Amino acid sequence: MPPPIPRPIGRTPSDENLVITVIALSLLTSTVLGIGIYQFLQYQHQQDQERLNSRAYRSYVRHTDQEQIQTTAPEQTPEPPSLARQPSQAQINQDMTRKLLSHPGVIPEAGFTAPGVRSTGVLIIDAIDQAKAREKAQALQRPPS
Repeated sequence: MPPPIPRPIGRTPSDENLVITVIALSLLTSTVLGIGIYQFLQYQHQQDQERLNSRAYRSYVRHTDQEQIQTTAPEQTPEPPSLARQPSQAQINQDMTRKLLSHPGVIPEAGFTAPGVRSTGVLIIDAIDQAKAREKAQALQRPPS
């Protein structure tokens, strides 16, 4: 009979240890992958937001540049009779200023006369007033509870 084969003194890896190791590595891998995907999606969202802000800013600059050109460009051609009855740009600016100054939520400060500020302000207070009117109309239409 051959002599018995000596066994190593240390423990041999069991199937149970191997399963635990595989599960732990799987969890670690999925966690790292999940964090990586989350970071990538956050980066994409940030890039999209910056593109949107940039596009809005370019549109605003283009609009204010056109508005400034229209207010500073001298009239080179005579106005047709149908347009002669329309208010001038100066009259429109005065009306906007009057409307803004009469609104209780408007406080004129240093940038009040900057190009585009008054027209934007009028749009904002008109939108606020319309929203308040809609809210009031909806409140009147609702039956009391």
